[in-house]
Amino acid sequence: MSYADDTILFCSGERGPMIKMMKILKDYEAVSGQMINKSKNFFYLHEKAPLIMADRNKTR
Repeated sequence: MSYADDTILFCSGERGPMIKMMKILKDYEAVSGQMINKSKNFFYLHEKAPLIMADRNKTR
């Protein structure tokens, strides 16, 4: 979902899909020449997501 220069991406909070999403974003940077501002990035997990999932993703 996009609006102006903001984009919201959705994926599973599990490790595999998140790694794939990060690879896609790195590939996008390489191909487009545009850089993603990592200081403005963040992610939300659903309130019912296991806390272990949040801990795993925080360290990536």
